Amino acid sequence: MALVNELDETSTLKIRYNISERLGKLLSEYSPDEAMEYLPDAIANAKALNDVPREVELLGYMSKCCYDTGNYFGNVECVDNALESLSEDKKLETVLVKCSKLKALLAIGNCGQMVNLIDNEIMPVFDEILSQEYTREDVPLAFVVESWLKAYLLLAEALIMQGDDRSFEVLTKLFDIIDRYNIQDDDFSYKCKLALAQANTMKGDYTTSDKILEELMTMHERINMSDSSIVKWNYINIMNNLMRHKYKDIQDDLFHTVTYATNCGDNFTKNIMKSLLGKVLKDNDKTNKSMDIYNEQIAYFSKEKMAIGALLTWYLIADAKLFDEPKEAADIAEKALDVAQNPKIDNYFFGVLLRIVMAKANFALSDLATAKIYITDAIEIAKKYGMNDLLCRLYLLYGKYFQEQGLKKSPEQAKYLEGAKKMYELAQNLFKQTRNTHVHIEIEEAKSVLKAFMANNKI
Repeated sequence: MALVNELDETSTLKIRYNISERLGKLLSEYSPDEAMEYLPDAIANAKALNDVPREVELLGYMSKCCYDTGNYFGNVECVDNALESLSEDKKLETVLVKCSKLKALLAIGNCGQMVNLIDNEIMPVFDEILSQEYTREDVPLAFVVESWLKAYLLLAEALIMQGDDRSFEVLTKLFDIIDRYNIQDDDFSYKCKLALAQANTMKGDYTTSDKILEELMTMHERINMSDSSIVKWNYINIMNNLMRHKYKDIQDDLFHTVTYATNCGDNFTKNIMKSLLGKVLKDNDKTNKSMDIYNEQIAYFSKEKMAIGALLTWYLIADAKLFDEPKEAADIAEKALDVAQNPKIDNYFFGVLLRIVMAKANFALSDLATAKIYITDAIEIAKKYGMNDLLCRLYLLYGKYFQEQGLKKSPEQAKYLEGAKKMYELAQNLFKQTRNTHVHIEIEEAKSVLKAFMANNKI
């Protein structure tokens, strides 16, 4: 390329573009950063020549490079540019190109947009194409089926990230397809089972999630799995332990996962793990260190516009400020809730977590009426989407609300205290499903305090 640059530009322009195209394609596999230096020229040339097939192909290479380097919005932009170039009659090509931005949308956290895209624009086209005799020779049927299956898995993963238990329905259908057509793809089956483990984690069924992870570990001993699957296994395992406050060796697990994710180019998991390290430090009374990490991570997630990471870190910051700065905690959680409810993001899981923070903040501010609103709203969402562990925590918090109201002598005192007792019983019943000992200890302590108060006051 250096020699070509020394020659007259008008006579070497075609050679320059051809070299840019070939180098871009070649480097995209093992050096995406370098490939991105050459592909824009080749894309611009294809566009200028109105060579749509070449332009779409090169945008495909560019979008892959963007994803591999963690530039998820760049991936989406390339795909959208390719879609603009495709004519309406190119149904199959259009749906396949749309599929190529799903992983980036998941990494960004635009799960609402992603679910809507798959449900309304991708699956109906796949269903139509695959329900008829397939006659295309230029696009192998195997590739179409593979894209269809991957879209199903990504739909499940988006629903899981949202906290929507519809993910179990999608995964059941996916496992049925795998069994019915005897699909032999160990890594894909592994990823489906990982998704099932994560769905159980989001539901609060940690025992089932742990069991699936153990089965996958055995599977991994005899079959080589992809790096991304190994990173995901560690991610879910850490989440299971964090939610139950099982902190033994967790810092080592976090550091190892960050290192592995870095080596795999997985910027999403790497930075999520860093935020979770801050949570562990905060729970070990190292608040200043945790806040340093949170501030660094929120700056990163905001810059990269990664919604899930931002929501997680905002939640952790608000939670850390509950004791000393409840008003600021409520303000942060309220702003984060607006983001969680953005239709493109539509994250129910963080919607519940942030409402819990806002309820606790209003408790601290002695605004019990507002606290009750956030608790009851969160309970409805958690019940609707089957978030049993969060629902268990909410019943415990609601019980504390009633107990707080029942501390004062009034005509309704007995009714409030009975309400507290009922909420603790509901939380206790959910513990039988979640087996979260950390929350169970809190339930038992709250029940003990209530019992002692009622006995002392002869209620």
